[in-house]
Amino acid sequence: MRYKSWILTISVVALLAAVAACSSAEPTPTPMPTATPTKPPSGTGMTTSSTPDDETDTSPTAEPAAPTDEPSQPTASGAIDWEPQVVYSSPARGEEVLLDGAITIRFDQPMDQSSVEAAFAIEPDVSGEFMWAQEDTLIFTPQAGYERAQTYAVQIADTAKGANGKTLREPLNLQVETVGFLEVSQFLPQDGAENIENDGSLTVIFNRPVVPLVATQDQAELVNPLTISPEIEGSGEWVSTSIYRFTPTAGFAGGTNYTVTVNEGLTDVTGGVLGQAVISRFSTQPPLLVSSIPFQGAQMVNPTPPISLTFSIPMDQASTEAAVILNPSVAVEYQWNEDSTELGVYPQERLELETNYEVTIASSAQAASGQATLDQLYNIPFMTVPFPAVLRTIPTDGESNFGAERGGIEIEFTAPMDWETVEDQIIIEPEPEEVIYNSFEGSTWLYVQFEMSYNTDYQVTIPGTAADPYGNTIGEEVTFSFTTGNAYPFAYLNLPFGVNHFSRSFPTTVDLVHRNMPEVSLAAYDADFPVQDLINQDTLEIPP
Repeated sequence: MRYKSWILTISVVALLAAVAACSSAEPTPTPMPTATPTKPPSGTGMTTSSTPDDETDTSPTAEPAAPTDEPSQPTASGAIDWEPQVVYSSPARGEEVLLDGAITIRFDQPMDQSSVEAAFAIEPDVSGEFMWAQEDTLIFTPQAGYERAQTYAVQIADTAKGANGKTLREPLNLQVETVGFLEVSQFLPQDGAENIENDGSLTVIFNRPVVPLVATQDQAELVNPLTISPEIEGSGEWVSTSIYRFTPTAGFAGGTNYTVTVNEGLTDVTGGVLGQAVISRFSTQPPLLVSSIPFQGAQMVNPTPPISLTFSIPMDQASTEAAVILNPSVAVEYQWNEDSTELGVYPQERLELETNYEVTIASSAQAASGQATLDQLYNIPFMTVPFPAVLRTIPTDGESNFGAERGGIEIEFTAPMDWETVEDQIIIEPEPEEVIYNSFEGSTWLYVQFEMSYNTDYQVTIPGTAADPYGNTIGEEVTFSFTTGNAYPFAYLNLPFGVNHFSRSFPTTVDLVHRNMPEVSLAAYDADFPVQDLINQDTLEIPP
């Protein structure tokens, strides 16, 4: 038995060596997509193979291997006894073919080339050439190219034969779409859009690549597909091969109607031409009054403003100044910021005190572009500060039992004051040892701090020379009186805050702290809940 095993081993090795010698004698085919032969399928349809692999084992077998996505070299026709079928075609379903592109069809076995070519048909008719990349792969290339945006029906009749003489199991029917024309898919802003923000950008999206993919530094060499009217300074870039974006340097002009045109004749990377110009129109936001100082309805306005008006976009200075009216009328001068978005209105004389004024901005004020006016008429009423006077005091005149613990008094005026004419000019009787004044610029309140005595009559005199920042005085001195009361009463046990423990083993003494309390009643009682609930507890629930 051992002798026979050696004979069998030697025979197998010799057979493999012979096969290898035969294989090395054949020329290596050009690598092209192929398919592993399969048994005659029990169903219908096609399968698609992906990446070819030239290193796949191509040795014939007694039976064909199961279908696989890994293609291999064609099997010798003598080992194939089933009907051929198509296992791959290109272009794939939904994929467009270029106008000079090839159509590739691959079978599961070597084919009778003449019968396949005779069975091949394309409709509408196209003249072309056949090339066999391998014994199982047919490539059809048009001589004069296909028609653009055309659907072609590709057929291989079941008269096509394999190299084994068997006819195609079922005919092949393919629908092939050629590349279409260049089109504009979308404008942003959309055609007809209104009130577009002035700091936006313009984007156009095409249905197919228009430019090749290049580095950022090479963008300047690419085509600019847009014409914008009215002209505006800015920069454009291809953010992808089919999307172009334009960004204005200083934003779009406000209240302006823009027309954007993609010109006829623009071509894509396949040579597809834009058949006719595509036009989109949009308008930007008109100028708005964003804010004003003083604000609408303001009180206590300084009689020597400036009045400040801020707009949403640059304005035409002449028409805007002509549209601004201050009533009652006062001579004014105007001053603009650099980008003409903020106008300062400076009255040339002090406004009257305690007077209602109104700033009106007519809608005739134009944007700097000249294409739009202010969105509406604006009215800004305001009132100037009143003449100075004492409005109220704390305590009030004649008040009794005023708490001495408050440590001072408060005086409110009708208008902001020149505090140097008030502080240290107030007379307090009886005179305190020290008086501290607290005031704030632009405020109407004065805080006067001093130590008060209990049960004491006080009189405070505010001089008539107290004046506002414009020199207007209160005219006559103002006097008010008040009486402090006793120290406020209180009583409490001198115990630490929180829970306290007392021992029942010896007497406990607790101090009572009190003031102005002629009588204090104390009582102790059982709270009727466990003592342990008071210890180390975050919350305490007392039963009702």
